[in-house]
Amino acid sequence: MTALVANNNKSSDANSKVRVNIDTSQALEVVGDKSIETAISSGADSTVRFRVRARKILGDTTLAIGASAAGQHASYTLDMSIRPASPYVTTITSGYVKKSLLRSVKADVALNRRMYPDMRIVEASASSFPFGLAAGLIHYLETYPYGCTEQLVSQAFPAVVIGSRPEFAMNSDKAAKSIAHAFATLEARQNAEGAFGLWSAGAEVSPFVNVYATHFILEAREHGIEVPPLLLARALASMRNMTSAPGATLEDLRAQAYALYLLARSGVVVTDQASAIRAALDSNFAKTWPTDLTALYLASTYQLLKMDRDAALIIGRAPAFMPAGSEVDTYCDDLVYRATWLYLTSKHFPDRAKKIGAEQVLAIADAIRDNRQNTISSAYALLALDAYAKTAGTPTQSGIRFTATMPDGKSRPLAIANQRFARADVPADAKSVHFEGDTDFALFYQLTEAGFDLSAPATEIKNRIEVFREFANEKGEAVTSTPIESKVDVKLSIRAIDAPVSNVAIVDMIPGGFEIDISPEGLGNRASGPTVSNTWRPDFIDVREDRVVFYGTVGIEAQTFSYRLKPTNRGLFKVPPVYAEGMYDRRVQARSLGGQFRVGDVPGSPP
Repeated sequence: MTALVANNNKSSDANSKVRVNIDTSQALEVVGDKSIETAISSGADSTVRFRVRARKILGDTTLAIGASAAGQHASYTLDMSIRPASPYVTTITSGYVKKSLLRSVKADVALNRRMYPDMRIVEASASSFPFGLAAGLIHYLETYPYGCTEQLVSQAFPAVVIGSRPEFAMNSDKAAKSIAHAFATLEARQNAEGAFGLWSAGAEVSPFVNVYATHFILEAREHGIEVPPLLLARALASMRNMTSAPGATLEDLRAQAYALYLLARSGVVVTDQASAIRAALDSNFAKTWPTDLTALYLASTYQLLKMDRDAALIIGRAPAFMPAGSEVDTYCDDLVYRATWLYLTSKHFPDRAKKIGAEQVLAIADAIRDNRQNTISSAYALLALDAYAKTAGTPTQSGIRFTATMPDGKSRPLAIANQRFARADVPADAKSVHFEGDTDFALFYQLTEAGFDLSAPATEIKNRIEVFREFANEKGEAVTSTPIESKVDVKLSIRAIDAPVSNVAIVDMIPGGFEIDISPEGLGNRASGPTVSNTWRPDFIDVREDRVVFYGTVGIEAQTFSYRLKPTNRGLFKVPPVYAEGMYDRRVQARSLGGQFRVGDVPGSPP
């Protein structure tokens, strides 16, 4: 850590001694002297250098430097964050045990991760009702690190759906902040036509995400939350505009059916538009639309319009599961379909909802157990489980018990606050958790582990994509060290292994001794450095304090994105691995190896 100290005291002479001190909070320790005396004459300045090391205490920390001479004092305080060379990760182990001959059922789940104690969350949850799976979904959404419009809306949905349920004991202030943040983001991303852009208030709009965001606003209003009137009015105007004429593709018609459903929920009579869209579906997609998400929204729209016969005909043909071989897209997969079917059936077709069997409910639990959820399907699952819970009623006491197996092999009971939707914190050194409860149906359980892993990854991952990074000097040569006066180019190379993959997020964490160059020559223009034929062009670039996140489509040909870093501190620094993952297909994963990088002086210069 260096401090430039200037002596502006006019009464000082050439031999004036200035005492410079450094003080840190607990997360940092000073290696060597904490106080240095140096001669700085009046009108001159000097650089004072301290050695500081980060301890294994994560989070916010403070460093203060003070200078004193001739009865005068000046100080400077720097706030920073301490983190390991790896991202914050949330993993959820979900499952259920169906009742057999005995009413009491049980399961054991091992803890798989060893994490820093700071910001560590390990929680067990269980219920005899499928809504018990909500706890893990909430954790997954709360800690999701990316932020397109769909993802921000999905993150706020639990505050709307679960916030009104006292049995989940959601923090009211935290829920209010989540909703307010979503509203503020939507207001910033709503364009002149009232539609919501994926990243900004521009022309790039996904019709389905636009409707999904409007659904969130309507759902919030129906849960008694105060909604910005202009935000909702302009969003509904966008719904009317996008349903003025039937679309050409099934994807367009699906979004339009969704929009008509929301208009009908808000009191607009959309009989003519529904008839036009249904005619287009019958003409062009007669074999596929009755088993598509489109049918579920169209049936619910007819139900709201009191057109019971049409509603019953369509919902009667719609299966509870997406048929094998059905085409899926980014925002409509098997879990989205299952959850939407359960949600709309429970909400608008009470007679049919009473006949929902275990198979339909467990289908959602199966997808969550197999970790097939993403942000949008997680939010739909919460909507579905909430609507079904209101239809099926509240479960009775289940006698749920949690015990943790400790390193010495002994069992420790865990305190449970709420038997209906039981949750308990798990000790840091526990080896496994034992779930047990009495139920007439099934015991649904989850173990959530969230935090920073103690050990950095030691292996690469190449699941459908691969990623590689190297540092280069101004001559384009690969380097692992640089003088502090130089700049370093980061060359990020990516490719899909078998077929192009869309909606990929690539996280490049910055080593501690650098900062991102956001000048026009650097990442200030949100474009790659020197452009050649194989330059990758991401859809969006999110530049943060300690990382750069790229979003886009990865092709099968290797492509490179280049940007610049500025060294800020001398020393040897860990280089975190580069991570890449599919935001909607969680099977898509890649990770490079980490390394080290040294920032030093120009060769031959004095120490």
